[in-house]
Amino acid sequence: MVLWDVKEIDTTAKLDARTLVDPVQLSFGVVAGAGALVALVVAYRRQRVDEAGAHREATRLHTECFCQAVR
Repeated sequence: MVLWDVKEIDTTAKLDARTLVDPVQLSFGVVAGAGALVALVVAYRRQRVDEAGAHREATRLHTECFCQAVR
């Protein structure tokens, strides 16, 4: 039966292995992409924290040198 020029789904078609594997591969790709994005964000944040710590340490050393020079 054709209704508004839309054909019915063929229920006699057989599912093959490729049809079943494609969605699994797609889902693995999406999960891997999301994992890579999370790893990138974590690495970026860790780098920023390390740089801020190094800046604080340099500032502390600079302040100590000037405090010793004033004494």
